Amino acid sequence: MSILVENFLEEPYKIITLKNNNITIKLTNIGASIVSAILKDKNGNDVDVILGFDNPKGYLNNEFCLGATIGRNANRIENATFKIDNKTYNLDKNDGENNLHSGFNSTSSIVWDYKTDNINNTVIFSTLLADGFQNMEGNFSISVFYTLKEDNSLVITYKGKCDKKTIANFTNHTYFNLNGHTDPNILNQEIMINADSFTPFKENTNIPSGKILNVFDTPMDFTKFKAIGKDIEEDYSQIKLGNGYDHNYVINNKNNDITLAAKAYSKKTGICLEAYTDLPGLQFYTGNFNNIKQFGKCNTNYLSRSGFCFETQYFPNCYNIETFKKPIIDANQLYQTTTIYKLSITRL
Repeated sequence: MSILVENFLEEPYKIITLKNNNITIKLTNIGASIVSAILKDKNGNDVDVILGFDNPKGYLNNEFCLGATIGRNANRIENATFKIDNKTYNLDKNDGENNLHSGFNSTSSIVWDYKTDNINNTVIFSTLLADGFQNMEGNFSISVFYTLKEDNSLVITYKGKCDKKTIANFTNHTYFNLNGHTDPNILNQEIMINADSFTPFKENTNIPSGKILNVFDTPMDFTKFKAIGKDIEEDYSQIKLGNGYDHNYVINNKNNDITLAAKAYSKKTGICLEAYTDLPGLQFYTGNFNNIKQFGKCNTNYLSRSGFCFETQYFPNCYNIETFKKPIIDANQLYQTTTIYKLSITRL
């Protein structure tokens, strides 16, 4: 297998292509982002199942984080503040009064360094989040490894160290549409999430309350395959607060092993997506607020519910909730976690 590196219209932006016998993955060094995943559907047609952009400008101004690596912290922090050892950190308020995906200075717009490993069909993106970046302390060196396996698994491994005690909660923010990225919505696609519970929002907010609720007999239940659109308009407080699904699920995994977190399936294409992780949470987001007009790949409008995300993570606002596990690492401690997206053609 060989890895192809090309200019993404102009320097220093790159498109890096990984291939096996069944699938082609394109990445860019802007945001260490996934640009596309192309495979043949059940009818033998090439289908790209990832929302993205045809030019660097889209990734440099990536408001909705399409395909991007998110860090130093994914998801929301209430009131944009948290403490480590009684020291308070005040972050950007870029989601109302809250901090979302670490603020205005985003890892999604950084041009990352990269190197390729042809033997292992791997691309390694690396960058330094300097002391003070995102109003956080410490020089954090972070690398993201993308490895395409013969079984169509895209293995994403995060490795990093910081020279001061800090938080570390990276994720990938790819939007999938298994009908193909040009299809206008995802509502007929079926989802299964390996989670018996979720972390509900506080009243009138999109911040977890600290409770953990059972999903059974609610619209939040995806323990068996269900169409995304089946309950997305239900008169249920959590659905209404998120304008759809934008919730953290508590993965059924007590041993921190790499385990199946979720599956998705399109009857139209026969394409199946599996997501695996060693992390405790999965944010299932149905792109409820997306509004990208004439700017996506092939001049596609990516509007509300035209893609879904499986964002593996520690729980939102975990630093401010006593009972939630906190991804705080000591100075020079190795941060490492793995997420896998696997694509195949199957029938349920």
